[in-house]
Amino acid sequence: MKPRSRQNIILQTYRRAAGLEDADYRRILKSAAGVNSSKSPDLTQSGYDRVMSAIETVLWQRVDAGIVPDPVKADSSTIRSRDYWRKKNPDPARINSRQVYKINRLWEQLCPLLPPRQRNTAYFAGIVSKATARDDVGLAALSSQDAWNVIEALQDRLKYAVKPRAKQETML
Repeated sequence: MKPRSRQNIILQTYRRAAGLEDADYRRILKSAAGVNSSKSPDLTQSGYDRVMSAIETVLWQRVDAGIVPDPVKADSSTIRSRDYWRKKNPDPARINSRQVYKINRLWEQLCPLLPPRQRNTAYFAGIVSKATARDDVGLAALSSQDAWNVIEALQDRLKYAVKPRAKQETML
């Protein structure tokens, strides 16, 4: 994926805020995404996210060391949080914010299709429990693989919930 111009603007904003020299910036691109340039056609979305996470780490280390000014205090319109990118890329074995978003979105789509007695946290927890083979676990405690299992389970449940409605409508 070639990053869109908006993504490249964000990347360069973080790079400048961190005060990264070109050699250090290129090292991050190579180690985090396996590319030499942010304009490389080989830069994937996940590679971009890893690069942003690495630059964000350097930025805040340098802010804390007093090397560069705090961009949040300077009212940066792009940099608003100390851990935005790192939350997108936590430990690869843990659930990430994109997976949490996807799970929540699927649940929101499914709820209106469920009978009222199933539109609750207990029913949702049952889906999570069956998908992960674990009882009483919150989303934050899921592994990345568990999260994908929950996503697949919700997608299957959504397909199942839509099927009866489609059949009912064709019968009318």
